[in-house]
Amino acid sequence: MLYSVFNIKKLLIGLSYFAKQLTTAPIMARLGRLLAILLLAWAMPALAADGGRGLGRAAGLEKRVALVIGNSGYRHVTPLDNPSHDAELIADTLRNTLGFELVGGKALLDLDKAGMDRAIQAFGNHLRPDTVALFYYSGHGVEMEDNYLIPIDANPNKTADFDFQALKAQTVLRQMQDAGTRLNIVILDACRNNPFKGRGLKAASAGLKSMEAPEGTLIAYAAEEGKTARDGPTGGNSPYASALDQAIKQRGLGLWDTFNTVALQVAEATGKAQVPWISNSPIKGQFYFLPPQETAAVSPDPEQSFWDDIKNSTDPADFSAYLKQFPAGRHAELAKNKRDRLTAASSPATDVGRPHPNPLRRGREPYPSRPASASTARRWSNYPAGRL
Repeated sequence: MLYSVFNIKKLLIGLSYFAKQLTTAPIMARLGRLLAILLLAWAMPALAADGGRGLGRAAGLEKRVALVIGNSGYRHVTPLDNPSHDAELIADTLRNTLGFELVGGKALLDLDKAGMDRAIQAFGNHLRPDTVALFYYSGHGVEMEDNYLIPIDANPNKTADFDFQALKAQTVLRQMQDAGTRLNIVILDACRNNPFKGRGLKAASAGLKSMEAPEGTLIAYAAEEGKTARDGPTGGNSPYASALDQAIKQRGLGLWDTFNTVALQVAEATGKAQVPWISNSPIKGQFYFLPPQETAAVSPDPEQSFWDDIKNSTDPADFSAYLKQFPAGRHAELAKNKRDRLTAASSPATDVGRPHPNPLRRGREPYPSRPASASTARRWSNYPAGRL
């Protein structure tokens, strides 16, 4: 849609330039402007269908790319119910409502270590400097000095195994940094209890620790540092995913306001047992998941625009052009009258039907024009200064 809208705009600019070049031919110039108006009216449905995503982002014409992962079917620890449902919920909103391109075309569910590695690498390959990059993960996550996201086949027996069997969250940030993306959003809905605690693999703290956000990055956690997140009903969504889905669909919420809204909703839903948290670096510009609603553009009225352009014209050809284009138009009768009046006014002058300059001599011959008599001329020559 961005491509089509952008090209419509270029076409209209070109038509405007074409119309200016025809200013030496008034009728053609007006026809050129009329053509531009008609094409704009034709383009309005395409602009409206953009839903504010394309032209709402016109300042940067940004590309939006997201990787969404939900791990529920763990093989060696207790499976989780919500993550796969949460990932599908968020992926559907990002793709269908907010215009994100999804890596893999959908939420990627129940990935093993090799699958997560491939997904992260593919994610990095999609990123460009003009990209808004979003990573969402729902599943097990633990802090073992670093934050680790747990694939479904992870089966560590010692702390060092995490380096090979789990994915460092920092790996995702590195992909974003290397691409030089305009804005990075990392959402970790993974602040759950350590599933490997029974093996003597004690995490540094419950949940995940806060990470330093690189330039232009916001990192959102489902729970504050050292705390765990709550699960939702079986077959449903977690409190965090539900609040996130609602917030990112609110039109006109800035980035920080979006996650502040999420935190407030989750805290209220859980009786403050779970309070989401964010860390971020300075972010240039403003970002909206869904831009503010702009005033709906009114489709131009080609006939009225034409009439407004010619109504004060003194060229009868302009009103003939109007009548040819709009023979039954709202101003057709007035256009006929003005055309006829201007045509009559521009016809060669004749004495027929015109009042005589001296009504007393109407019907008579004009006064004769005779040269002055010789005696009269001689008398005037004797008084050059006009003195008698």
